[in-house]
Amino acid sequence: MTKKAFQEKLLSLISKFEKDKHHYLSKEYLETQVRQDFINPMFEALGWDIENKKSLSPFDREVILEKGETTGRPDYNFRRTNKGNKGDGSL
Repeated sequence: MTKKAFQEKLLSLISKFEKDKHHYLSKEYLETQVRQDFINPMFEALGWDIENKKSLSPFDREVILEKGETTGRPDYNFRRTNKGNKGDGSL
């Protein structure tokens, strides 16, 4: 994705949030929805294969998601590919 396309996607997400800000900040809006509506699209815009659309094996996936209800574990684990085109870390 180009820098311009990323900026447009990010502005689109910001606009979406601003439009229904009160709902998104309410207790009724669950973490799972935040991930689906905002976090995953942002990481996809940054070039990460969040949904494993490349159908990589469990050992080669770029992103590992949390295992349900856990404490002290990251929600996302980003793994560097062999090409070294991405950083690694957890959020």
